[in-house]
Amino acid sequence: MSDTREINLTILEQVLLSQGMVPAEDYESSGTILCNGGISGAQQEKVRFMLSGARRFQTSDNETRERAIRFWRAELSPGKEDSEAGEEELEADEQHLKEIASDAPVIRLVNHFIARALDLSASDVHFEPEENALEVRAR
Repeated sequence: MSDTREINLTILEQVLLSQGMVPAEDYESSGTILCNGGISGAQQEKVRFMLSGARRFQTSDNETRERAIRFWRAELSPGKEDSEAGEEELEADEQHLKEIASDAPVIRLVNHFIARALDLSASDVHFEPEENALEVRAR
């Protein structure tokens, strides 16, 4: 039995499809990789290294490979539930990154300059880097 969890979109797109290979629809039980022929031993070893379940390479026609490609893209594409959970996770990650960034000393310093410029009713804030200093002007 082959483990389909070892196949992901990256491996499918960048490794297998780029070399004219795709797992068969029954890969889980057969371990078969469909190919367009002319697959070298080195390519087979590379695939076997990444997909330990790849036991057999079989030459197939374009139609069979296209059907398998559609199957695997549908199988590996995130579902609606996954995308909703992923969006929540992304929002949490984004909030966490904002919190980390706002704690950075340089962010606090720039925020201080902007707050000071607002107190002075300045319309512009200019940061002028010098060789050994940074001049900040507000007007």
